[in-house]
Amino acid sequence: MALLDPTKILPTRFLEAKVFSLYMPADPNGHPYLVATVEGKPMAVGLAGDEKFYFWPIEKGPDENGFIVPDIKIGVDTGGASEQSHMSTTGSIVRKGDKLGILARPGGGMSQKIFIQLCDELPVGSQEVKIAFSKWEISLGEGTDKQVLFKFDLGKPA
Repeated sequence: MALLDPTKILPTRFLEAKVFSLYMPADPNGHPYLVATVEGKPMAVGLAGDEKFYFWPIEKGPDENGFIVPDIKIGVDTGGASEQSHMSTTGSIVRKGDKLGILARPGGGMSQKIFIQLCDELPVGSQEVKIAFSKWEISLGEGTDKQVLFKFDLGKPA
């Protein structure tokens, strides 16, 4: 994890983490989460350890303290692009219609991947086309001030 400007983080409880932010626990042994939505309900998507790319409702998460990084950006590597299908890799970032999301599995052992929405109201090309990216990153800032916080390479696109 990069050194962060303290003005770019917000101390909070896990149960109060805001959608489209990165949650980091105060416990050094804890795991980071992307905060996203399913049908308007906040969800935590694990980014490391046994919870990597599994999700569950925020209210079912741990009652712990940490901080969020609210102004994150998701960057995709076009070299990891493919048409999104049932064969797309869990953890891939997906762009469809006006939405950006991540393919994740429900916590609790279910194996079906689900589109977890990160943000919407993006410019629309075609409503029917869905593109999955197996190489992507979470960053903060832009240009020379850009800090890559996490980088993922899930292998060859399906």
